[in-house]
Amino acid sequence: MLLLFFLFSALFAHKYLGKHQIFTVAIANTELKSGPDKALTTIGKIKPGEIVQLYEISGKWGKTKSFQDNIEGWIKLDKIKKIIRKSY
Repeated sequence: MLLLFFLFSALFAHKYLGKHQIFTVAIANTELKSGPDKALTTIGKIKPGEIVQLYEISGKWGKTKSFQDNIEGWIKLDKIKKIIRKSY
């Protein structure tokens, strides 16, 4: 099920980024990284239920912005779930 979510999220984001705003909700505690790799520096944390906006996809990672702390970073796609797609 999680694999299907990841595949759908990645395909959906590649198709619609740039045309739509994609808002997601964190489904697990996770760290915001400085880039799309778990070995990179942690620059913040996202709590379950926190809403973030998805800007870019790189492999299994998505570039997001935390509304609560206003921090931009990278989060693993399996830690978020799409909730809204809003057209510009």
